[in-house]
Parts: sequence; structure tokens; C-alpha cells
Amino acid sequence: NIYLATDSGGVLNDTLKYPQYNWIYDKSTRRGGILNKKSIEYSLSHGLIDGYDEGLGVIDDVYLLADTDALVGKFTSNIDRVAYQLMTGMANCYKPYFSMDSTWCFDHGLKSGRSDYGPFWC
Repeated sequence: NIYLATDSGGVLNDTLKYPQYNWIYDKSTRRGGILNKKSIEYSLSHGLIDGYDEGLGVIDDVYLLADTDALVGKFTSNIDRVAYQLMTGMANCYKPYFSMDSTWCFDHGLKSGRSDYGPFWC
């Protein structure tokens, strides 16, 4: 089983290439459309999305990701970093992970994160 937390319809379509795996994901999450063109702030302030539902979806993703045996994500994402911290705390050990964009960043509030796309704020 693989839990997939994504807001990309394209990523979900890519799972069809791997029928040998059982893909688990939130079918109620809206993917594509307006959310690919507008910022979350704009979408919330203009009533294009429901902030409560979006917040619950994020919390669900974080807890489900934290309850896995390993994590593949992006450590430039706060969601993935929080999920990994929660995973580590619940297991009382470091579990396997792979970051698709950057290593773990320890310098909160500094532009010291490194990725293929350049430095970023930790």
C-alpha cells in the first residue's frame, strides 16, 4: 500500500502506470483547475475554496503520512517536514525518508536551505 498525498491530478494519473501497487489517496481533494492558477491566499479570500475543508485535508495528510513506514516527499514543504517529525516522534526512532528536492533544513528563519532550485528560507 502507498499513501499518496498530492493536489496534482497529473500525479494521480501517473499511478495508473503502476497497477502492482495499491494507491491510497483522498478522493475528496480537488485537484487542478483554479488551484493550479491562483494562490491559496487568493482562493481563500475570494471564496474559491473552503478554508476549513482545506485545513482538515492537510491535517489528515500529515497524520496519515506520519503513520507510514517510510516517507518520500519534499523537505522544502512544511507539510512533509511536520509529517516526518511526527513520524519520528511516534516511532521513537528515525524512519527511512527520501526528499525529492532538498535535505533537512535546521536553520529556521534563515535563507540557508539548499536545493536544485537555489537557496530557500528554512
